Amino acid sequence: MKGKKRQRAMTLLEITVVLVIVSVMLAITLPSFGPFKLKSERRTSARNLAAIIHYARGAAIYSRRVVKLRIDVEHSRYRLDLMTNSIPASKRDEKDVEPIEAIRNLPEKIYFDRVILYEKTEESENGIVVLNFTPRGTVTAAAIVLADVKGQRVTVDIFGTTGAVEVYAGVPPELQGNMERPS
Repeated sequence: MKGKKRQRAMTLLEITVVLVIVSVMLAITLPSFGPFKLKSERRTSARNLAAIIHYARGAAIYSRRVVKLRIDVEHSRYRLDLMTNSIPASKRDEKDVEPIEAIRNLPEKIYFDRVILYEKTEESENGIVVLNFTPRGTVTAAAIVLADVKGQRVTVDIFGTTGAVEVYAGVPPELQGNMERPS
């Protein structure tokens, strides 16, 4: 029995010291993960918006009706509407619009910095920007810039004739020198 060594257990004091050291290390490193979460929310918001745009184009082609993506820039939310007829916006009431998506809100720290329309639409008013998706597969060409509270931006670019969507970090080149948030 002389060959066997007795195993020594850790004392309560040793376990407590280790837990304190681990707690201090976590307290120091966890705040550094905050920017990663914000970056992830910004990217996810842009990808979700791109997916909605793809869906809207498909819904317009499939239903053979105009689908409208309404972007409420001031309140950081958006919604899809399927038009039941072709009545102009000024003469339309709620029975002419069938909402096909619930209103979606951007995460708390993400907002629409700006929406640049490359062609005019008759309906963009009161802080609501409207993108039209036609049964032929075309869409209102636009660049939608999302930003976070730290000022980092991501752009969702929509090409009008093809309906293609591109998501990239930063802003469109034509806005590089003009990034003050509009009042």
